Amino acid sequence: MERFVLKGKLLIDGTGRPPIENGVVLIEGNRIAAAGGEKDVIPPTNVKVIDCGAQVLIPGLIDCHNHLAMDPTLDNWPARLNDSDAEQAIRATVHMGIDLKTGVTMDDIRNLKRVETVISRGKLLYSGVNE
Repeated sequence: MERFVLKGKLLIDGTGRPPIENGVVLIEGNRIAAAGGEKDVIPPTNVKVIDCGAQVLIPGLIDCHNHLAMDPTLDNWPARLNDSDAEQAIRATVHMGIDLKTGVTMDDIRNLKRVETVISRGKLLYSGVNE
């Protein structure tokens, strides 16, 4: 099983607690084994350490942004957005099947709708770290 450690300037653990300075994330195989401050997460010896510098670590955050009708594997795919509604619907249906097999559910879609509502009402705050 492959193990490695990510180190960053800050770690946001998703619990609502303040960001953690000098964050560390221990990955074992394809799972997050531990996340916290460098004093709290002691990695095993001889493990690869990836220093992410001034980056913010957000373990477990998954980018689920998806344009279902887009397929960059197609030749000249941007022009394919001009395909008929039927062709785009067929592509979107195939991609929805792939998403479903990877674990995306209607609960996820409903949650996305809530997020879209928050964004449309201007209540979403953008946060980032500048070096």
